[in-house]
Amino acid sequence: MMDDRISSGISRIEHSANNLSEISNSIDEVADSLMQVSEATDDQAQSTQEVASLVDETIDGMNNVADAVENTQQSAQSHQEDIVKLRRLLDAQA
Repeated sequence: MMDDRISSGISRIEHSANNLSEISNSIDEVADSLMQVSEATDDQAQSTQEVASLVDETIDGMNNVADAVENTQQSAQSHQEDIVKLRRLLDAQA
């Protein structure tokens, strides 16, 4: 009878040890998964920063183009005014 209880206790201890081993393995797997998620999140954050930087550069380029268009428009208007003045002078001499 005592041997049966000892044997049963040993069996329970072995079963518990197996369960703890499985839990430990599961924890290791979860930790690995979390590490992979963390690395993927870091990669995504870096990609997002690169996209944001490219968007900023594009906006700067577009602002430069807009400034150049405005300068060209002002120059064209100034030339048009000069042409009108020249035409008046030529008409006055004619």
